[in-house]
Amino acid sequence: MSNEIKVNFENLTEDERKELMRLVEKSSEPKSKIWKPGKDEEYYFIDNFGTNDNSIWNDDSVDFRRYDIGNVFKTRKEAELAARKQKVIVELEQYAIEHNEDDINWNGTECKYKYSIAYNHGKKELIVIPNKVLEDMGQIYFTSIKIASDAINAVGLDSIEKYMFGVEVEESEKY
Repeated sequence: MSNEIKVNFENLTEDERKELMRLVEKSSEPKSKIWKPGKDEEYYFIDNFGTNDNSIWNDDSVDFRRYDIGNVFKTRKEAELAARKQKVIVELEQYAIEHNEDDINWNGTECKYKYSIAYNHGKKELIVIPNKVLEDMGQIYFTSIKIASDAINAVGLDSIEKYMFGVEVEESEKY
């Protein structure tokens, strides 16, 4: 089967020619796994107040800035989930800052354990794990198991599972 198409441009208006060329260019681009709106396509984003808004993709600097920081979503639900995840991250970070017993410093000469929250998919539960690593890859660390456990209670087990780890817990699965 051939992918070749013959088009008589004389039968098309100038606008139709432009649209056809846009579609031909789009079809020759490699397919990305990351969604990006096309020209004049609606998308959603998180606004300055942490709420969701929508816009039309105009290929302008505002659109590209939102896209470059991961603030372009295909659906309102995706934008809402991203906003809630960011809120949970901030709540955990603030809890750690307020309650950690001393400054978390990876460069000190004494190698102390730091604790982080993880999800055990086999047991379907949040766990607190000790860490003695050299780099911080965006993980939120606590200076004790108790502080990490208290953070889970303060922020909410369900919120952390759902928004940080993408785990949907059915009511029948709880307790």
